[in-house]
Amino acid sequence: MVVGCNQAGRGNLSHALMRTLYVVTHPEATHHVEGVVGGWHDSQLTPAGVRAAISIAQALRSQVPDGAEVELFSSDLQRTRRTAEEVAGLFGVKPVLDRRLREKSYGEAEGRPQEWLDRRFVPPPGSGCNTTRVWRVQRPRRRGRGASPRDPLCPGPQPAPDRVTVPRQMR
Repeated sequence: MVVGCNQAGRGNLSHALMRTLYVVTHPEATHHVEGVVGGWHDSQLTPAGVRAAISIAQALRSQVPDGAEVELFSSDLQRTRRTAEEVAGLFGVKPVLDRRLREKSYGEAEGRPQEWLDRRFVPPPGSGCNTTRVWRVQRPRRRGRGASPRDPLCPGPQPAPDRVTVPRQMR
């Protein structure tokens, strides 16, 4: 789930030059406690996960200034939708659900016991630095095939690309 806010609380967030993004992962879901592979398997939050989602929402609310313009994007899976609903309720916004924000798909392993996948998993070869990896994020352009002007995740022409550092343990 991604929460974006224009700290100044002015103007259209989709075209703001500066914004703060909060990237949130869903808390405990049924596939975690059942020991099955998640991915696109559409599991729900456990009661502990719901409590954690409420805490996440409250923590975000305490970080984002009153009056900030907030947009909320989430995958369409039940566990992330439920997390987004808690956040949305405190900000008075409606989450934009987008299947492109789903986590990695594990194909036929989804919903099966984790041991099933563990026996078949072949790790990718290691390369580069083992603590972080720098990704270049190119903002979409509206030319030929590509982002639609109606696509809220692709607001149109933007300044130069960003650099995002992702800790290896998050991948």
